[in-house]
Amino acid sequence: MAPDARTTTLPAAIHRILVIGASRSGVSAAVVLARLGKAVTLSDRRHLTQLSSAEEAAREGIAFASEEGALTLLPSIDLVVKSPGVPGEIALVSEARRRGIPVWSEIELAYALCVNPFDAVTGTNGKTTTTALLGHLFATAGRPVRVLGNIGTAATSALGAVSPDEEIVLEVSSFQLEDVHEFRPAAAVFLNLTPDHLDRHGSMERYLACKANLFRSPGAERRGDSEPRRPCGRRAGPGAGCAARGSASPLLLGLGPRSPADRAGRERRRRRLEVWRPGPDWRRPRRLVGGTRLASPPGTTRPTHGGTATSWTS
Repeated sequence: MAPDARTTTLPAAIHRILVIGASRSGVSAAVVLARLGKAVTLSDRRHLTQLSSAEEAAREGIAFASEEGALTLLPSIDLVVKSPGVPGEIALVSEARRRGIPVWSEIELAYALCVNPFDAVTGTNGKTTTTALLGHLFATAGRPVRVLGNIGTAATSALGAVSPDEEIVLEVSSFQLEDVHEFRPAAAVFLNLTPDHLDRHGSMERYLACKANLFRSPGAERRGDSEPRRPCGRRAGPGAGCAARGSASPLLLGLGPRSPADRAGRERRRRRLEVWRPGPDWRRPRRLVGGTRLASPPGTTRPTHGGTATSWTS
């Protein structure tokens, strides 16, 4: 997918920025902002001597402030970028919100500064595996791809190095989705939801609300559609139209009980994914591509030369 029409600059009014949390994501965001010429202060509740990233931040001209000291800076701050590990209820973040200072997550900042298409994966379980698999599929298909996010590499760390034609496959957690506003991936996958991180979110409703931020929609006038598209997936309902890539249409997997139609479709897929194990005269097995059986090797017929049948279950 080609890059979209988003700009790659922050508004001119945003110059003094406070980054809360000197973790991998926080330091990456602070370094990117400093290289853009912004006045950046990095804050953490730990002492400067306890931060392994302090030297890197100092080389980039990034100032450091304790959590208490950062409170006194808020009157002059234009933007707060919050690391995913920082709870939104701490005094520093709460005071920033009270003053009307925008609070962004690190992935919101990456999205604001990178026009590449983002494909985002979230869910309680399986998101790392799914993200890695998507990256592998893009690479195998010959598509330039960069796998980032909660999988281990901060999204902002690739800014300046990613090529314009690369697809960004991003694993996103509920912590990263707490403070997104304009972040709207081209494709979004919500795998499942089970009780987790309730010590941080307080309730399943709040946990789900954070995950659901992945599907915040900009509205029809921003997309050029005549009306907002309906989401696709198991809960979309009969006749729901799937939005095209580029409008952050959700793909919901594993949500809710399986209906009879779901089970029937699963059985049809299982039957379609039948694979013939080759006989001894075959050098390698026949495989499936996109659900279509490949042609048999020259000189063989199906399946009369001693092969046996097995099946894959989906």
